Amino acid sequence: MDIHKINTILDKFMKRIYDVDVYLTEYKYKNTGKQYKINLLVFPSKFLKGSPEFNEKYYNFFNREEREILNDIFKAFKYLGIDHNEIESDYIHFEISSDLPDYLKKYNEELISNINSFINDSMLSEYISNARINRIEPSIPHGSNYHVPYMDLRLSYDTTNEKMDLRNYLNENIVRGPMMSYIKTKMKVDPQIEFWFE
Repeated sequence: MDIHKINTILDKFMKRIYDVDVYLTEYKYKNTGKQYKINLLVFPSKFLKGSPEFNEKYYNFFNREEREILNDIFKAFKYLGIDHNEIESDYIHFEISSDLPDYLKKYNEELISNINSFINDSMLSEYISNARINRIEPSIPHGSNYHVPYMDLRLSYDTTNEKMDLRNYLNENIVRGPMMSYIKTKMKVDPQIEFWFE
């Protein structure tokens, strides 16, 4: 199986039909008998409704359970004559494009600035500072856990006490509720962009 040829054909086909970027890479757990995993590149500029480049067709492709997305990809394998027996069929690895749109960059800057202002003006400032985005992940519906697809900002922070693990506390409504109320007074909150302290 020539992975480069398959990726070229698969990407062209999926791009033309669904306007999405799909490719295969080696699967590290080869003891399962599978050699490759499915990767789907997510472009926030086309995914976020608040973005000027929002694409409804693109969004609708993701706005369903992962199993339905997998079914469409495996239909493409069948149509293109790709042997799918060596391909992991239980999940998709969703990868965010490194080319973040201006909309998301500006939103993230404003959000982080407001989170840090909230922290600085509260008792939290005794324990944490300098909240920042550690990574961004697309969150796609999976199984019975259906939800509208969104971007998930994973936040880290500096702490004055390394022995204290404040992550759970920061994510609980006792902190998150007032924090979100504060943020909403300072900016327009995009319902498709969530954040989580880790």
